[in-house]
Amino acid sequence: MALSETGSRKTQWLLVLVLVMMAGLAATNIYLLFNQQNAAVPAEPVVENTVPEAGSPIFVRIDPFTVNLQGDAYSRNLLYTALWLQVEDTRTRDYLTTHMPQVRSQLLSLLSAQDVALATAPDGKDILAAKIRDMLQTSLTTPPAVLSVSKVLFSEFIVQ
Repeated sequence: MALSETGSRKTQWLLVLVLVMMAGLAATNIYLLFNQQNAAVPAEPVVENTVPEAGSPIFVRIDPFTVNLQGDAYSRNLLYTALWLQVEDTRTRDYLTTHMPQVRSQLLSLLSAQDVALATAPDGKDILAAKIRDMLQTSLTTPPAVLSVSKVLFSEFIVQ
């Protein structure tokens, strides 16, 4: 009886030793796998936010807002939209950022004067984008500033 108890203890210790070795090998493999993946991905270069590279787009974000649209006397329609303006230079970006309250006011006036049929038409967004771009080409301040807005991009556009 003593012989089988000793043999059983040796088997238990051997089993524990094998399990510890397998766990160690698994942990080593996982470490090496993740280390290789991190080494394969090059570190992202640090980009300064001051001057964009030539040819890279410059965007100005206009926060979302809601306006009432023109319609018949019995309907109440709303337009919820958010915009991005693609500008040609940092001077225009800085100007728009500085004068954002005037930009938003002009946009609210322009969009609230639009008809529901235009906003829901297939090419309605393109027409509205052109109107916004034309509005921004006229100066918001005195003396007039020449703004170079190349695109008006809608990131949100809901008519209800």
